[in-house]
Amino acid sequence: MIDISRDMIAYALIGLTVVIAIPVITTVVQRRKRDKLRRRGIKRYGH
Repeated sequence: MIDISRDMIAYALIGLTVVIAIPVITTVVQRRKRDKLRRRGIKRYGH
């Protein structure tokens, strides 16, 4: 029983980090893309 609960905790932690990391990465990538386009001279991106 102890081994099963340890595995479940490990998988839960991995799942939580993935669920938290994916939106953070996407927002950072979108922000960088927007900044790059703004520097190039395209002011209104995504509106």
